[in-house]
Amino acid sequence: MNELDVFVKKFTTEKIDYIKEDHIYFSVEEQIAELGHKIKGIMCMGLPLGETKNGIFKPSVYLLELLSKKSNNKVFVNDKAEWLFLCGRDVLPEGIKKNNSTEDIFLIQNERDENLGLGRNMSHSGKKFIKNIIDRGNFLRRER
Repeated sequence: MNELDVFVKKFTTEKIDYIKEDHIYFSVEEQIAELGHKIKGIMCMGLPLGETKNGIFKPSVYLLELLSKKSNNKVFVNDKAEWLFLCGRDVLPEGIKKNNSTEDIFLIQNERDENLGLGRNMSHSGKKFIKNIIDRGNFLRRER
């Protein structure tokens, strides 16, 4: 079982179809995959699901969106926590509206069940919070 399959199992028992090129996983329709293997020098095919670096799987925002439709492993946050999370901040306990998390990592959703990213329970000096692992705002922050 590879890194992508291990990651997906934390959220759903459903299988996600993909192909792997080097260290990147893609969601690709079968016809496009067949055509892609005939053409040399293709950098990517389909939508990226994530990549593996140094044995660690880093999911894409697209994969998190896909999993949010199939999983109940979620934490729902209020509007203020939503904004702060999208700015790269962590979620404090008062920002949590509902906690359905069942694993060490979980999806962060707003009150309308829209995916915001991925989080993990943490504590520091006896204070608990949700660590921001990846969020949708990361893409915009990298564009500077």
